[in-house]
Amino acid sequence: MQVDILPINAANNGGTVTAAISTAATLTLTAPGAGLFIYLTHLEITMFAGAALTAAATPVLVTTTNLTGSPVFSMNAAAMAQGTVEERIYPFGWPGIKATAAATAVTIVAPLTTSVIWRITAFYYVAP
Repeated sequence: MQVDILPINAANNGGTVTAAISTAATLTLTAPGAGLFIYLTHLEITMFAGAALTAAATPVLVTTTNLTGSPVFSMNAAAMAQGTVEERIYPFGWPGIKATAAATAVTIVAPLTTSVIWRITAFYYVAP
C-alpha cells in the first residue's frame, strides 16, 4: 500500500453527507474565494443496503461537477443482502484532482437508489 506524504496544509477541509434511505445524496464542497480552486485529495463513497437489493442491468453511477475530467464512479449493481456495505475509497494523494473552474463549488452526487443509504465523504484543500 502506497502512502503519500502531504504538506501540512493539504486536505485541511472536509465534508460528509449521509442521505436517508431511498434518497439521492449530494455533497457540495463550498466554493472558495476568487482565484482559488478546490483540490480533491480523498473521496469515500459508501452504499448501504437498507433492504435486500435485486441485481440491476445498468451500473449505479456517482457523478461529479467541476472536477477535471468529470470523473464518474461506478458502484455495485449486483444483488445485495440487507445490511451489506459497498465502500469505495479513492486516495488521490498530492496534488489531488483540481476543480475545473476557480471560485466554484464541487459536487459529488449519488443517485436515488431504492433501499440504499448513501454516505459520501471528501477531503480537499484550496489553493490558486
